[in-house]
Amino acid sequence: MAEASHAVFLSYASQDAEAAQKIREALHAGGIEVFFDQSELRGGDAWDRQIRERIHNCRLFIALISAHTDARDEGYFRREWGLAVDRTRDMDENKPFLLPVVIDDTVERNARVPEKFHGIQWTRLPGGATSPAFVARVGALLGAPAPAGTVNAPSQFTAGTHSEPSCWLDAARSRSTGTCDRERLAHFATLSSSQACGIGRALSVAASHH
Repeated sequence: MAEASHAVFLSYASQDAEAAQKIREALHAGGIEVFFDQSELRGGDAWDRQIRERIHNCRLFIALISAHTDARDEGYFRREWGLAVDRTRDMDENKPFLLPVVIDDTVERNARVPEKFHGIQWTRLPGGATSPAFVARVGALLGAPAPAGTVNAPSQFTAGTHSEPSCWLDAARSRSTGTCDRERLAHFATLSSSQACGIGRALSVAASHH
């Protein structure tokens, strides 16, 4: 599924390494390739160049947001966020690339993140607990088959910050109907949760008539 470069870049503050590892393992179990930097000693020209190349070549950029990131005025993760935002300037505005993920009770409107993050649907994965719906969503954005056993996964939609409503899975089921549906699904990352649910259900109904 993944190309030579890692399909997903996972960016996190060092204090959130445990949650990042959980997310990485869940995505990996779903067949999704993830760049997960576990270096304790970050720095150096070669290391910095590798990180820049990974962000330039990845297909999705997941930014973990937490009280730890909010508390830090500086950190390499902020450079990663900036590089990812810079890359979007060369992208079509509907192309899904940035996926902000909140791993605690940080409030979206108060989070210290790039302004670009505020215009994108956020996901809440407390402590890095990764739902099958999230794995299915990431796989759908990458154009991969939905992991087996995820169709009936429970919804984690919560008020305030968007999580993974079951409509993502309804939409994922429709991917077998053709490339057009996959392209529509890829645009869901830029929609509100209610819009995504409506389109997902519509695609599922269309799929049932094939």
